[in-house]
Amino acid sequence: MSHRILLAIPPSEHEVIEQARAVLEGTDGVVAVEVAGTSSEVTAAISEAHIDIVVLHEHLGPVPVLELGAELNRRHPDVGLVLIAEENTPELMRSAMFSGVRGVVTLPLGVEDLTGAVASAGEWATAVRDRLGDDGAGRSRRFGKVVCLAGAKGGVGTTTLSVLLAERLAAARPDRAVCLVDLDLQSGDVRSLLDISHRRSILDLTAVVDELSTRHLDEALFPHADGFQVLLPPVEGELAEDVDGLVVRRVLARLRARFDVVVVDLGSVMTEATATVAEMADAPIVVTQTDVPSLRGANRLLAMWERVAIPRDNVRALVNRVDRDTEIQPDLCGRVVKAPLLQTTVPARFRDLEVGANTGQPLRVQGPVLRAVDDLIDELGLTGDAETSATPAPEATSLEARVLDGERGQAAVDFIAALPLLMMALLLMWQLALAGWTQVMVQNAAREGARQLAVSEQVDATGDGVYDDVGTAVIHRLPEGWRSTVEIRQGGDWVQVEVGIPVLMPGFNTVGTMESRSGAVLEEAREP
Repeated sequence: MSHRILLAIPPSEHEVIEQARAVLEGTDGVVAVEVAGTSSEVTAAISEAHIDIVVLHEHLGPVPVLELGAELNRRHPDVGLVLIAEENTPELMRSAMFSGVRGVVTLPLGVEDLTGAVASAGEWATAVRDRLGDDGAGRSRRFGKVVCLAGAKGGVGTTTLSVLLAERLAAARPDRAVCLVDLDLQSGDVRSLLDISHRRSILDLTAVVDELSTRHLDEALFPHADGFQVLLPPVEGELAEDVDGLVVRRVLARLRARFDVVVVDLGSVMTEATATVAEMADAPIVVTQTDVPSLRGANRLLAMWERVAIPRDNVRALVNRVDRDTEIQPDLCGRVVKAPLLQTTVPARFRDLEVGANTGQPLRVQGPVLRAVDDLIDELGLTGDAETSATPAPEATSLEARVLDGERGQAAVDFIAALPLLMMALLLMWQLALAGWTQVMVQNAAREGARQLAVSEQVDATGDGVYDDVGTAVIHRLPEGWRSTVEIRQGGDWVQVEVGIPVLMPGFNTVGTMESRSGAVLEEAREP
């Protein structure tokens, strides 16, 4: 297969440029050799042209060459890298391999050394692109996305969210390849949460990391029944230090090439391995809770990431276990945490999670927690594969939308149908309140009339049997709206008042009457 090569050598090394060009242009399988003199030119050339191999000179600037190599390996893992150095030391070799370099050539350039290193890098580029080649539908696959979740401190729910995220991604699209990686190397709980007895782990890949193949990955991965695969930490936590940044970088690059989405649980302790994942991830997420220790832990982790030069551009924070009764709410978390907050929040529903955690079947969880995980998938742009994310939603989604629209329409119809009953209930309650208020006023008016009868001047100008001052006392005791329906009766030592009960409002109409009789102690009946 033919390769296009980019010589990333500073102009001051013109002899090296001419020598490398002469060697490579006479090599079979090389179709073009281009030259870039700075790191920015290298980045631009790879973005604009179809470059297969980049030959980096150790004095290339202004960005340090190994830092540039790591960035190229992260952004373009299907491009082979070769390093030209004045001296090949063990320290340089280790740093170069950590940066994704496939071969190191020393000065002065040897024909066999240079062509051999370029051939090895070309084989790498070809193998990766073959793995990511045509999918049978005329589309070229792209590398999968890496989502990593790091806990602000222990116990904030990072592992549970990682497992649920992987399971929901696999359940939503059975054709999507999903991998869950537990990089909480000393105290990871993915094995327990999923009730897995698989003994192979990422530790088994450390010995073969330089020649990592699909077979090696297949032996280390555990295929879960829910449709995703799991890469576990070492069973013996004390062996976690053997999994360094170089191992993780190589393994994650392979996983990214093989799976559509890779979900990584980083735990709550930053190590060389977890820092490498946070640097390579497309969506690094810090998980926190609505309490002060968690928020401080989130800022502490973000500060450590910044000190080790992990890019902060795409880092976001996720608030877990949200409850409206807690003192700290998500809006306050957004002002405290020094990273953008995801709009999705996960509610505090421990009871919903308890059964799934105890049975090793987290998908038995139902309710708001799963809906929050689905919202998180949508917000992270993981609903579809990378190459189909801009295409319309599948028919099932449209059908679901129509069903939801129908439910909303049915709710509106039900509300309209129930509205008359609701109005009748409110009117009935108002009428009962008027009746009760009428009863209170009738009793007060009768007592006022009885008190006036006890001291009455006994004048009955109207001839209706009610003393004038007694009738006046009763009338003045009643509000204006009730006076038109009042009837007053008087006996030797009692006064009785009867008033009509208004319909909805006083003075409109009446429905029934309320009456009250009150006795009086007459003055002449008292003995000195």
